[in-house]
Amino acid sequence: MINFLEPSIGYQELKHIERTFDSKWIGKGKRVDELESKFAELFNVSSDHIVSTTSCTEAIFMSMELFEFGYPAEIIVPAISFIAVPSAIKKYAKIRLCDVDPDTLQVTAKDIKDNITPQTEAVFLTHYGGFSCEMEEIVELCQDNDLFLLEDSACSMFTKHNHQSCGTFGDMGMWSLDPVKLITSGDGGIMYFKDKSIADKAREKTYLGLTTVSGLDSSKENSSLWWEYDIASCEKRLIMNDISASIGLTQLDKSDYLIEKRNQITETYDQLLSGIEHIKILKDNKSNIVTPYFYTIQTPFRDQIARLLLENEVYSTFRYFPAHRIPFFKEDTRSRKFKNSDYVADTTLNLPLHANLTTDNVVRISKLIKQMRVKHKWQKE
Repeated sequence: MINFLEPSIGYQELKHIERTFDSKWIGKGKRVDELESKFAELFNVSSDHIVSTTSCTEAIFMSMELFEFGYPAEIIVPAISFIAVPSAIKKYAKIRLCDVDPDTLQVTAKDIKDNITPQTEAVFLTHYGGFSCEMEEIVELCQDNDLFLLEDSACSMFTKHNHQSCGTFGDMGMWSLDPVKLITSGDGGIMYFKDKSIADKAREKTYLGLTTVSGLDSSKENSSLWWEYDIASCEKRLIMNDISASIGLTQLDKSDYLIEKRNQITETYDQLLSGIEHIKILKDNKSNIVTPYFYTIQTPFRDQIARLLLENEVYSTFRYFPAHRIPFFKEDTRSRKFKNSDYVADTTLNLPLHANLTTDNVVRISKLIKQMRVKHKWQKE
């Protein structure tokens, strides 16, 4: 089976983990600190504004508490979003779903503006598939309307808009290190906060609400007994460990290679699929640098192509199934229409894209798509 996404991991990651084992410490420690510093450098922000956690999903849910969102506040979110975002909003506040640009699957300033109400407190956008939203317009709109701006940048870790990293424009940004992202730590999430005091609060929330640290390190710095500590609130334990951080650090070191390999695959797809009738290739015209995370096409024959690929051991898919079509969120749509998101949901297909793909794999996938065109002459089912 040719997988849709998969990690590129091996000997180098194992060697880094071995060094962590040799250090006699595998919990949250120096490796996690180093990983946070590396991400601060990547995003060109201060390291004390960066906080790691167990997953990007935890970061999404945590954001609701950090910014104290609650009923009857509304939060605007694009219908095409990872399921954790509308779920987190629904748990704490009210969802205000909005449409997206059908050509990029990104939310636009106009989409947002059309959905602002007196109850709106925030916008929670998604940088879809490694692309960037139109950030200058969205930032200005949020500032003019006194709205918090949160950025789900899970797929856009290396994407830069106007030479600034996606995820650093708003009040909070978050990135994913799950098993199938461009780089992984096994699982994990990275958070950025514009306000350092919110970052400090997030650090407490990820580690039991601790305001002071106990243990060996504390014994060297603290005049009091090192097993004493205090907490500010009742919180969970959502910290990354040094094993995961070791994988993440190795992946960061390999990121140039991983990006280049994915770019090569993208170029091969472009060469083989460009100009085919009824196939539109989605491109980002907003970013200086794009994270090559999804390779996305749109076609009225999407379902036929996906089935043919699956029959031939190629797994393609569509992400993300729109929230307004999920029965759980039916009451949140308020009988409104989402014309663009419906078009996207009916025509969009993400093809396999990862560093382990070969040119032969891409040629085979492209031939299968062309085979569908020739044999069936694009006959609708």
